Amino acid sequence: MVYFESSIYILTAIIGFTTLFLLSFSYKSNKSVNIYLFLIIAIVCARLIIKGSYEFGVQSYAKDIKEPFHALILINVPLFYLYFKAIVLDRKTFYWKTLLHFIAPIFFVFSSYSAIYFQHRIQFSIVTFNFIALSVFILFYLIKSFNLLRTKLWKSDLAIHHQHFKLIRNWTIFLFTILFFLAIRHFVSFGIDYANNHRVSGHPFTVFQALIWLVIFGKILLSPEILFGLPKLFERMDTFKNKKVVLYDLWNYDNSVVTNQSDLKMKDKMDPKVQNLIHQVELITSKKHLFRNQNTTYADVAFEIGVPVNHVVYLFKYHCKTSFTEYKTIHKIEEAKSLIDSGYLKTNTLESLAFEIGFSSYSPFFKAFKKYTGDSPNEYVQNLVVFNA
Repeated sequence: MVYFESSIYILTAIIGFTTLFLLSFSYKSNKSVNIYLFLIIAIVCARLIIKGSYEFGVQSYAKDIKEPFHALILINVPLFYLYFKAIVLDRKTFYWKTLLHFIAPIFFVFSSYSAIYFQHRIQFSIVTFNFIALSVFILFYLIKSFNLLRTKLWKSDLAIHHQHFKLIRNWTIFLFTILFFLAIRHFVSFGIDYANNHRVSGHPFTVFQALIWLVIFGKILLSPEILFGLPKLFERMDTFKNKKVVLYDLWNYDNSVVTNQSDLKMKDKMDPKVQNLIHQVELITSKKHLFRNQNTTYADVAFEIGVPVNHVVYLFKYHCKTSFTEYKTIHKIEEAKSLIDSGYLKTNTLESLAFEIGFSSYSPFFKAFKKYTGDSPNEYVQNLVVFNA
């Protein structure tokens, strides 16, 4: 059983250090990552690797960081709060005044010294004090973290409407839930130590803590938007696609089922050309803004890329997931977002933007923008301002 638990400790630590290494590549662009998360993961992994390696007999110098230095691991309690606060304020810099949050863990180190020194005289009193103080300490930061996230992030309208804020909100909800279970594990562990009149160490059920951290590391590693951050993820996706101006979700590259006899004759000729033809269609329509003209037809697209009209008709019929009309609308909305992002509205109105990209009036533009982005144009602009602040 000891070897099984030690294997879990070492495995969790290895996965944790791997996660830490991968997170370092997106530190600057990833809102989910800051110095406090690095410290939390590093401390957890260091403790687990020491505990696992000792029990495996790999090293004989440290046994789970002997008392009283084990109390220093409590530094993770305020670190979680500081991590959440840094996310809310969008800060990555370490401020010296945050060191005040670490006074309590240092105090518990001296308290552990006292428990050892006075173990024959007032051991029970010190154990009782440590049990109460540690419980209050953890509960204080748990409540403080909950109030911070609830008021500043979870109930924010931005977190409901903006894709990036949705990601942050969901990630913090997940992490706080995990933190809650970690706190319960500590309370149970402290209670067992106290009931047995032992120094409050938090040793019992350490294996469950390791399993909980395995869940956290797995969540990070299996979620590219958390591992890389949403902006970085989009950048990596663009790089992977050779930075082509392509809305890949709108296209189907597989050989489609063709039933029409005349189309069957074209199938063998068209299949090898599909990928290149899609790229040409996307590139030329984006560069020349073809769909800003409401009357753009298959023939106009075919003329621009230099292929027969029936090739374009076939492409949209069997390889586009939307109708040609809807495809044109989606492209217009993408152009509207691009113009907004580049500062078009600094000197123009939303109404003029609607006409600029090819809508007959603001009303159809509003409905289309809301349909394909989930936000109204005004909401998109407001979220963009906050996101770039």
